[in-house]
Amino acid sequence: MTNYIKNSFQTIPLQIAIIAVFASLSIGAEIEGTYVLENKNKFKSKNEATLTINVDDKGEYSATLDGGFDTITDAEDIEVDGNEFEATFLVGRGDLEVELTYSGRVEDGNLTGTISTSNGAEVELVGKI
Repeated sequence: MTNYIKNSFQTIPLQIAIIAVFASLSIGAEIEGTYVLENKNKFKSKNEATLTINVDDKGEYSATLDGGFDTITDAEDIEVDGNEFEATFLVGRGDLEVELTYSGRVEDGNLTGTISTSNGAEVELVGKI
């Protein structure tokens, strides 16, 4: 009986670790997805843009931006806190390159937030999964 109790207590840290992994994956699932971005400021744009947020099996996030630019560097460092995120991309059109920081919140498949440029401009955007 004593060995059973001792072995049971030894497995508790493993059980807690497994629960923590599943909890972190379910939190990531709240914001994970591909969002079609819509410009709330009504600027004319011919290209549809999408923002894809992924979480891997280690709980690490990545983000990909697609549309509207000649070159886009995927965000390697994305910060996530619950259903809020921030990701910075280096984008280019012709000879011009600029950093764009996407920050926002995801609720019920809807993304709201802003895009800030490295020169201080800011645009409000929304997206839907």
